[in-house]
Amino acid sequence: MKKNLIAILIAFASINLFAESQNTAKENFNAADNKKISLSVEPLFGIRIGNFGEQVYAKHSSTGEVYKISELIYNFSPALYSGFETDLRIVNFHFSAGCKFFIPMQIGIMSDSDWCQDAGYNTGNTGIKTNLSEHENHLRNGFNLDLTVKYDFHPLSWLTISPNISFLLEKFTLSELNGTCWYGNPRSSSSYSYYSYDDIYNRTVSNCTGEIVQLRRTDYYVWAGVDGLFSFNKSRLDIFCGLYIAPYIYTYGEDDHYKRPRYFIDVTASLFYAGKIKTYIKYNFSKSAAIKLSGTFLFTGNMKGNELSSSTPNGKFVNSGGVIGASSMYTDIQLSGIFVF
Repeated sequence: MKKNLIAILIAFASINLFAESQNTAKENFNAADNKKISLSVEPLFGIRIGNFGEQVYAKHSSTGEVYKISELIYNFSPALYSGFETDLRIVNFHFSAGCKFFIPMQIGIMSDSDWCQDAGYNTGNTGIKTNLSEHENHLRNGFNLDLTVKYDFHPLSWLTISPNISFLLEKFTLSELNGTCWYGNPRSSSSYSYYSYDDIYNRTVSNCTGEIVQLRRTDYYVWAGVDGLFSFNKSRLDIFCGLYIAPYIYTYGEDDHYKRPRYFIDVTASLFYAGKIKTYIKYNFSKSAAIKLSGTFLFTGNMKGNELSSSTPNGKFVNSGGVIGASSMYTDIQLSGIFVF
């Protein structure tokens, strides 16, 4: 009987020691959750797929309605970048900053399309694409700065909801080199194309060399949104989704058209005309190290604005009276490591 009692006591003590060791390991893994202040550093590398758009509008010859007479699409297919993000957490507040630096390279094709028949001949037909040209799209430099402030709410042990506001600045220089032009032939003595660019019997095809266009574009966004963070498997796995809308967007673009020559400044400003979705999946090796795969999708409507133009790059720019537009649509996919201090 005495031997049996000793065995039971030893077994009970062993169970307690094992449970205590498990609790200690769990406490070590969650220790960072009890910190009032923490700082994370996140080096990253990614790709961008999508485009910038620029539009020019004209009035219909008979109805006076505004229609798109010209559009330039600068494709990112893809562009590569590297950078970092930092996050300072003070209790439930987060103050975040991130930068992306784009790698100079050819990133796809720029296409330039025109619908000139109504503008040149008052036919009322605005649906025929009369001109198309395609050029090599070279990224000279690109920079992205993102600043965010948010506050965490924890309605459930596995769920964090974080309303936030942020500011995004993007600045790019793109050069368009060489290419092929498909222009519908004019009718009578007009300089405007009349026939469709793909009418093989009534078009002119030509090649061009050298730098054709340079675009220097800066976009400013103010964002408001909400983040949702879902933590599973004792916080080893995190899944994130954020939804955002832009109360204010401002774009400033400078276009140098060297073959004309003609120089333009395009300015747009819009309210609540852009949206963004962010998502990621993150695996936490510990509370101080993790790996993350992220995706961000951003889109804007065709924002309208004013155009200034000049015949020389340093000349006086005057309002051309035309209506222009700017748009963006792209996806960023990136891989990053996270280190928490």
